[in-house]
Amino acid sequence: DIQKTMETVPSAFSIKARNPEKSIRIGDDNYVMAPGYGPPFIIEPSGEKRDATMADVQKFCKLVQTSKHLDFNSSMVVQPNDVPAGTAHLDILLATMRLTDKPIMGSSVSEAAAKDSLKLAEIIWGNTNEPVMISLVDSLSPLQYANEMIDS
Repeated sequence: DIQKTMETVPSAFSIKARNPEKSIRIGDDNYVMAPGYGPPFIIEPSGEKRDATMADVQKFCKLVQTSKHLDFNSSMVVQPNDVPAGTAHLDILLATMRLTDKPIMGSSVSEAAAKDSLKLAEIIWGNTNEPVMISLVDSLSPLQYANEMIDS
């Protein structure tokens, strides 16, 4: 029963960052801010629209790291089109883990990506029972979920 399960969910939880001073608490009266998620295009100052690249991912990771307004980093701050789609999550996670010491989102684009996120997290944090990542599961309308989201 969904209601019974909801009663077991804590009112707040923490996500551990590589830099303990940047760990975050979600819930109670706390809120945290993250960058956008998944835009495939970049609009240059000139107005030119172009495909996002891994160089853009790296730039956005650096912006998140230096921002006093963003508390953690998205797992897909932009969708790079210059790396293979099947392994892009690995490139993005590596950039995120290398370029920021704030909490991060793991990838949930597929079951394999979710497992890869957990493996990479274990390399960085070791085998821990503390939450070190959060993720985003996209819902579809009306009241549906894509199979990839369920699998991850």
